[in-house]
Amino acid sequence: MANFASKVDAVRHLERLWAGRPEAAYGVRIVNFIAEHASSKYLPMNWFLELGDRKDDRTISRVIAYLTGAEMHFLNLNLEFIDEDHARFLDADEASAATVNKINPLTGEPDPEIESKLFIYFSPTDSALEILTR
Repeated sequence: MANFASKVDAVRHLERLWAGRPEAAYGVRIVNFIAEHASSKYLPMNWFLELGDRKDDRTISRVIAYLTGAEMHFLNLNLEFIDEDHARFLDADEASAATVNKINPLTGEPDPEIESKLFIYFSPTDSALEILTR
């Protein structure tokens, strides 16, 4: 993981990495957003989509992949199960078992529509919070 002394360093890194490309501006918006919401452990995917140009899915995907990846790792990717009666955060094993086996993770009953009930959300990593709140 890259070592940043501050939010300014993280922003400069993204600006150098994607100089002149839409990813740079979008990445900076996300870093600022994470810093502004440092107390939240639940950052829905929709919020990140609203920060970007929805017509440019590739830019959004590239930046989020980079921020959840090993190089920068500012965000943890998480999943939440939501149906008409329940909502529950899932760990990676539960989400994998539910999607592979097409089952409701709460009941174990078959659920052919499980993918439509799993939602992505993010949480800032501890290292991101440390860097962004300095």
